[in-house]
Formats: sequence, structure tokens, C-alpha cells
Amino acid sequence: MTIDREFGRAVAPIAVGKAISEAFYPLFKNGKTALKLAIFPALTITLVSVLSIYLSTELIISDLSNPGNFNPGSAVQQLALSFATTLFSLLIFLQFYICWIRFLYKGESSMKSGLITSLQKRNWIALGKFLLLVIASYIVAAVFMIIFAFALEDFIPEFVKVGFFLVLLAIYFTLFLRFSYVIPAAALDEPYSFGDSWRHTRGQSLKLFVSFFLLALILFIALFILAIVLFLLSGLISLFFPMMGGIENLVPFLIGMMTTYRFLYLQLPLQLFAVVITFFMFLPYLNMLLYCFRTNTGWADDHEIAERFS
Repeated sequence: MTIDREFGRAVAPIAVGKAISEAFYPLFKNGKTALKLAIFPALTITLVSVLSIYLSTELIISDLSNPGNFNPGSAVQQLALSFATTLFSLLIFLQFYICWIRFLYKGESSMKSGLITSLQKRNWIALGKFLLLVIASYIVAAVFMIIFAFALEDFIPEFVKVGFFLVLLAIYFTLFLRFSYVIPAAALDEPYSFGDSWRHTRGQSLKLFVSFFLLALILFIALFILAIVLFLLSGLISLFFPMMGGIENLVPFLIGMMTTYRFLYLQLPLQLFAVVITFFMFLPYLNMLLYCFRTNTGWADDHEIAERFS
């Protein structure tokens, strides 16, 4: 694998139209493979999430049964359970996306790569770099919020404040994107630092931001239309609730289900479906990031290089 590091800048510029096309084309072309690669990671996250929800519910019920005795240990257990579940789920989410990256760039399509037993060094490197990126982004966001809160006087018009906030938001996301090339590089076992990512995106900030902004806008419109359709369908379904004894009976039923083992059988398929949908919702963003990464870094696989000179 090769990345051009000679010039300390983007090897080739991003084309916004091409970036949007590349966000969707790999998924449309390889939808079945994406679904196949998502099965084991989705099952893992589903089982862990459902178990976490059930254990958390049991802790809450235990606390409610003793309202006069505050148990700080229960709160610590809740926090520890939530933290462990979130961190583990993030690791498995990244495992799926790493599988997708390696399928697109290396042709690896084995379902076994999505098993928890198939976690490799690259998965932990990607997780560590992603956490560093997120923590740093939160620090930057906090600084921006402080600037926004104290730099603007009360007499400044509201539209100026809103505009200033949007500018800070755009800068924040652009900075995040400029450092994000470390994730696909880690997935491809490529030694690559945050500094390398910064240098390869030099002069590409505007195109990066515009590409991802347009993609987010397209997906927002699509989800908005889908939400309207689902709202209309829910309205039709609600017409049948009087025949089922009234919608007010639904809430006690759901609460009862959550506090019994039957909840697991109800939740498992719903949670699995939700995880797979979440995987697919973020794939266009990952595909666009991969296009930008490959274009700006000049990344090429060893087989591609051999073919060029054969």
C-alpha cells in the first residue's frame, strides 16, 4: 500500500460532484455484501444492548422497590454499565466499517471478519484514534462555545449571533474532517498520523465541508420524507386501537413487557433491525470520506501499482 507523502499537501483535489456520487454508488452496487458484512456485528451489538437494557431496568426496579434507601452503588453500576456498553458498541460499529473499507479496497468479503473473535490490532488502533479525535473535538467545541458565549455583547442583533454560531460550527466540522483520514488509514493497516491527515487536506477545507454538507442535506430531506410517510402510516394504524381496547392500554403493556423475560424476545428483532439501519445510514458518509481520503492521499494498493507497471 502506498500513500504519497512527498509534497505535504493533497495529491489531487476533491471534486464535489464525484464525492456525492461516490457516497452512494458503492452501497447501491454492493448492497448485498454490505448486508452480509453487517450480520455478525449487528447481532453482537443487539445482544449486548438488549442485555444492558434488561440489567439497567432491573437496577431501576430494585431502586424503586426501596424508595427510602438511596443506594449510591446502584448509580455507579448504572454509569459503569452504560459506559461499558457504549464503548463496546463503538468498537463493534468500527469493526463493521473496517470490514466495509477492506472489502472496497482489498476485496475482503468474508462474513467471519465481522465476528468478535476476528478483532485485530487494526480495530483497536482505529478505536483509539477515533476516541482521541472525539475527545479533541469535544474540547474544541467547548472552546468555541465559550467564545460564542462571551465574545458577543447583548446589543448585537440575533441574526449576527446566529451567523457567528454557524461559522463556528462550520469551522468545527471542517477541522474534524481534516483529521479524520486516520480512520480509513488504520483500517488499511497504513501507518498514518493526525499530522499526515492535516497535510493531505491542506487547501481542501472548503470542498470537504461543502461535500459533506450537501450529503447531509440530501439525507436529511430523504429522512424527512420518510418521517412524513411513517407519520401517516401511524395515523392509519391508530384508527385500529379502539378495536384493541384503546391506546391507553398500550403503555402499561409495554412497561410490563420491559420488566419480564418476554421483553428480550420482543426487543431482539427490533434492536437488530435498528442496528442494521444505523450501519447503513452512516455508510454514505464513510464512502465519501473514503473517496476524499483516496483522492487527497494518492492511496494505491500494491496490486494496483503492479498492474500499472506490468
